[in-house]
Amino acid sequence: MGLKTLVKVGDVTNLSDARYCAGMGVELIGFNLDKTNENYVTPENFKAITGWLEGVQFVAEFNTSTIEEIKSSLLEYTVAYIQVNSPQLIDELINSSIQVKLILKLSTENPHFTQTIEAYSDKVSYILLESENDSLPNINLPGAPIILGTGIKTENLEHILTTLHPLGIALKGSPEIRPGYKDFDELADILEALETDYDYE
Repeated sequence: MGLKTLVKVGDVTNLSDARYCAGMGVELIGFNLDKTNENYVTPENFKAITGWLEGVQFVAEFNTSTIEEIKSSLLEYTVAYIQVNSPQLIDELINSSIQVKLILKLSTENPHFTQTIEAYSDKVSYILLESENDSLPNINLPGAPIILGTGIKTENLEHILTTLHPLGIALKGSPEIRPGYKDFDELADILEALETDYDYE
C-alpha cells in the first residue's frame, strides 16, 4: 500500500532508516553530502545503504557546498535529485552540465520566500519549505511544487493535506541508538497515519 502523498525523508545516515522508509512507500530519500555536516554520508556508506533499496529515488543534500564541490561529489554518488538552499546555486546548476533534477530548500523566515517560490517554481522539481521554529507557514500558492517540511504532526496531517495542498511532505531521519537499533516512534507515527489512518482522496 502506498502513502497518501509524496514523502521525502532527509538526513538519512543509516540503513535502518533507509530500509524502513523504502518499505513504507517513501519516494525520496535524502543524504547530506556536505563533508563538514554532522550527518555527512561518505561515498562508501552511501553505496552500502542504497544497495539494499528499491523503488526509491535518492537526493543529494547540500547546505554549504559550492558548485565546484557539488560537481565533484556527484562523481562518487548516483542520485536523481540535488537539493540546495540557495537560488543562486539553482541558477548555476541549471547553467551547468549536470543532468539531475533540482530541489530548492527555503526557510519560511526568509522575508522574500513567497517571491522566491514564484520565481523558481518553473525552474525546479520541488521547493522544500522549512522553518527554524517548526511552524506551519501561511501560504496560498496553488500550483507551486511545494514539499512541506515544517509543522508536521500526526494530529494536523488532515489540515495540511486538505487545506494547504502541498505536493508532499518532508521528514527527517535520526541516528541509530546503536548499530541496527532504531527508535522510529515519531517517523513511524506520521508514515503510518499517511498509510492507514486518513483518507484524503
